[in-house]
Amino acid sequence: MKKLVLTLAAALTLSGIALAAPQDPAPQARPIPALRLAKVTVREAAARLTKESGVLVVPDSLLANNRIDFQTVGGPLDAVLKQLVEKLPAGAKLKRTHLPSSAATSPNPNGDVLAMIVEINEALAGPLNKGVKPDPDALILQGRVVPADKADMVLAALDLKPAFVLTSGRKKDPTQQFASMQSDALRLWQSMTPDQRKSAVDKQWDDFVNMDPSVRKAYMGQMMEQAQGIMQKVQQLPPDQVKDIFGGLIPPGGGGG
Repeated sequence: MKKLVLTLAAALTLSGIALAAPQDPAPQARPIPALRLAKVTVREAAARLTKESGVLVVPDSLLANNRIDFQTVGGPLDAVLKQLVEKLPAGAKLKRTHLPSSAATSPNPNGDVLAMIVEINEALAGPLNKGVKPDPDALILQGRVVPADKADMVLAALDLKPAFVLTSGRKKDPTQQFASMQSDALRLWQSMTPDQRKSAVDKQWDDFVNMDPSVRKAYMGQMMEQAQGIMQKVQQLPPDQVKDIFGGLIPPGGGGG
């Protein structure tokens, strides 16, 4: 688990996304005016607070389309967001992170990605800071504590801006998560050049050959189970539909049995 977390952290860092913990210093945000939002989605409420404060606020996908009524007399963004959380389903949480300026001003922020960034940072923070006395004013980047007196300098040097994430506190259904991963993998494959695809296949083969035998056995079992499940579905189809779907990839007689 620790290796996975560190690998994800490195990948996110290389892509220009910083990991910052929820106990970071309060961002410099414009105060929120009095608002009354009736029957809006959480995504719409977050977008309104982003517009008013100048600081990115985004929900994860499990919260985004929930409809709420929200009224506030206004005040600091942190305080208004805590009021908003009270209107969300049980278990919802407010998290804070920091992003490069370009990401913090993105017109289409991905709340699930930001929630994952926060989760990784929280996972890193414990193991990397054993014996470190908690400091509520400290900045934590990639699991490392940055002293409060150096936080502004570090954020300025890295051109990082604050962002808030509203998370449901719930995990996606494993079936939906698996399907989403498959779709993401297909989109990535389609975006690759022939040389990149060849390199990816070579890397996948090298990883497979060098797997721990027990992991390789489980991996093969998964592939076999998926293939058998697909073939069972194919065999229930009439031949003409098999031809339409697979375009000759499956030989005659593969369906309609």
